[in-house]
Amino acid sequence: GVKIYPPMGFKAWGNADPAIDAALKRLYDWCRDNSVPIMAHAENSIGAGCGYGNMASPACWKKLLDTNRYNDLRINLAHFGAFDEVIRPGAPTGVMVSCAQDKFSGPPTWEDIIGRTIDHGRRPNLFADLSYLSELVTDNTPGLHEKIRALLDKWLKDYDPGARHLMFGTDWSMMALEKDYNAYVPRIAQQLKEANVSEEDQQNIFWKNASRYL
Repeated sequence: GVKIYPPMGFKAWGNADPAIDAALKRLYDWCRDNSVPIMAHAENSIGAGCGYGNMASPACWKKLLDTNRYNDLRINLAHFGAFDEVIRPGAPTGVMVSCAQDKFSGPPTWEDIIGRTIDHGRRPNLFADLSYLSELVTDNTPGLHEKIRALLDKWLKDYDPGARHLMFGTDWSMMALEKDYNAYVPRIAQQLKEANVSEEDQQNIFWKNASRYL
């Protein structure tokens, strides 16, 4: 597979410098033609410069997919599920060196942008993963888990009935920083259950979707 990290200073598509898009096109064409999946950092975080976290927006991937040249390209947008744009609008994104642009914007959430792009299964090769969703399992802010579960339940109903586009993930080197990280799997399972995700849909999230993605 291929890992892409837009917060280093480029967008997935629609860069001001056409040479960057040309280089990305060569990569995307190669991945499509050789059946190689792509995973991309898709959280407003860890930017290499002021505001660079915003370059990870799934809106840039929507622009790419709207060209209709990459319907067979399998893409995973990592770090889904915190719904920061409605839960923490205006809060700093948490990068080590920050500026005024490093704040969560407000709606629509990046999760909603992904959902609209998936469009009820019309883009079967677009996925998102729940990697390092510490907000749902280790953050004890009162009411936070309930908010995320309600938003996740609504997202599945609105965009992905049958849960065929979400995948379990860890971002293990980051989860290892969290207390009792070995309990991440059962904690995610419990939170999914409390978010009204059926046993069958949990199986999709935990392994079946990853099998199709890979």
